[in-house]
This record gives sequence, C-alpha cells and structure tokens, in this order.
Amino acid sequence: MGALFANGLAGGKFANGAVSAAFMAAVHVGVAASRKRTAQEVTYAKLANDVYKPQGKAIDGYEMSRDLFTDSETGLQSALYVNQDTGHSVFAFAGTNGASDWIANIRQAFGLESAQYTQAMGQAQAVYAAKGGNVQFVGHSLGGGLATTSAIVTGVSATVFNAAGLNPSTVGGASPAPGSITHFQSSFDGLQMLNSDTPVKTYGEQVLLGPAGWHPMGGVCERVRC
Repeated sequence: MGALFANGLAGGKFANGAVSAAFMAAVHVGVAASRKRTAQEVTYAKLANDVYKPQGKAIDGYEMSRDLFTDSETGLQSALYVNQDTGHSVFAFAGTNGASDWIANIRQAFGLESAQYTQAMGQAQAVYAAKGGNVQFVGHSLGGGLATTSAIVTGVSATVFNAAGLNPSTVGGASPAPGSITHFQSSFDGLQMLNSDTPVKTYGEQVLLGPAGWHPMGGVCERVRC
C-alpha cells in the first residue's frame, strides 16, 4: 500500500484516536434494536474478521489489494479489499492485538491524541481520494472505532461490530452523515457494558445481534454466519 499511503500516514484533519475494550466506558449507545442482516452486511463482517489474519483468498468477490498494512510502532493494522466485479472497495481495520493498541485505546478514551488514529484517518483520506469516494469502512472493536472515525472524516459509510466508542474530540466534534454508520453489537458485549468512566459514544444505527459472545469477532461471525 506504500504509494497509496505516502501522504496519508502523517494523519488527516483530525488528530485524536479511538478506544477499545475495557477503556471504552460511558458509551452512549442510544436505542438499539434487532433486525435481519443483509447479504452485504454479512460480507462486511467477513472482511472485518479476515483483516486480523488474512487468508489470501477472495471473500464474496472481494480480494485484498496489495499486502496487509501493519505498523509495529503505532499498532495499526489495515487492509484494502476490492470487488473484482464491481470495483467497490472496502477498507478494513483490525482491533486490539497488542500493547500499542491499548495505548491508543486509553489515550482516546480521555480525549488525548493517538498516533494510531491520526495515522488511520490519514489512510482513510488517502483511500477515499484514490477510489473517488467508492469505499466502505469496516472494523471490529478498536477497528470499529477506527472505521467509524474514518467514515466521519471522509463522509462515507462504515459498518462496524462491537465497536469502540469515540471521544467527541477525536473527530473535532463532527458528526457522521445521516444513515452512514451501522453498528452491530452483541447483547452481552463487555465493551458496551463498561460505560461509566470516560466520555465516549457510539454513532449511527445500533443493531442488536442477540447472543454473540462477550466481545470477540469470532462470536459475531458465529451469530451472522460469516
């Protein structure tokens, strides 16, 4: 992804990060309701799962473009998938994998700048420009927070799963375009339950999955059959 992100890695207009796991407290979930998932939403779940450990094979017509992007210093892990029939692109972010991810989580939760999220927003803006806006963001947990942030700063859509909430300062107080974010959450997701200590919030349509594990993407995939 080198050339694509040459100008994006330094960050975009907004400078803070997002949060995951136990530090995503005080999530303002809003009204959540269950509904049937669309086939495209199941595909997005598959891609949000694949970005953790890419299998190197097409997923419902989407193939990874170039290599998985990883930054050992910031902890960011992401990948671009392109549908070979339609040209539609999906940019996926992985969730918390190590210590650097937890640093991003904690800093974001308290409204501090996160290098990982600055980097992710830069990537999002670079992909948006390269694809003429024909891109969807997806992610799980911390990756869901990254995808939500990316959607807000570019004005396109995101589909996220048990996502980290955002401190409003992460996106400079900006709001997503109406109907642009869909957040699928497990009924017993521990991340959504830890909601008392930090001023973060989730955005968009909140869709209950029912019993889909306590948080990991594996439980989500079992529930939506991805």
